[in-house]
Amino acid sequence: PRTFSLEVTYWLVLHQGALIWMDKGRWFWLFFLPQLAAKMGLISINLMQHDGCPTPQEDIYNFARNFVDPKLNWFTCNNGFHTIHHLMPTTHWSEYPRLHREKLLATGKMHPGSLAARLRLPRHTGDR
Repeated sequence: PRTFSLEVTYWLVLHQGALIWMDKGRWFWLFFLPQLAAKMGLISINLMQHDGCPTPQEDIYNFARNFVDPKLNWFTCNNGFHTIHHLMPTTHWSEYPRLHREKLLATGKMHPGSLAARLRLPRHTGDR
């Protein structure tokens, strides 16, 4: 794993460095800004999915909010099915909707979650 991380880091530095060297302006508009926007969007959604939720040890079914809106999940590779994403991290993202229904909703212990219902988040008080 450590060797793989170093290889990825070297590739990233070499790849991005070459692109910057070839054309800084195009690199900024075509690579840097889109990557930054995507990262900020994903981090923002992840904060909404976890803030104020119980820990997995407290509630294995509801430690993350699930945004099941198909339009959002089209853009995020089904990241809205967040609980199953954590419980089965090596599973391909295309399987998340089915697994969410079969393994989580079928138990009756999970809040079904939807984008419209979940955007009103509870304030985090610091205690869990």
